[in-house]
Amino acid sequence: GLVGMGLASPLIILGAWFGLIPLVLIMVVAGVFVIYSIFVIWVKGT
Repeated sequence: GLVGMGLASPLIILGAWFGLIPLVLIMVVAGVFVIYSIFVIWVKGT
């Protein structure tokens, strides 16, 4: 019951963090890659 939920919630939070961190890293890497490619195209274009 309540004890089980109390024990589960930190695990759920940890699971959410470990699920989100790779997603955030992928988004950051993708964003940097997109910005870099736009920058390269812009530099080559001028």
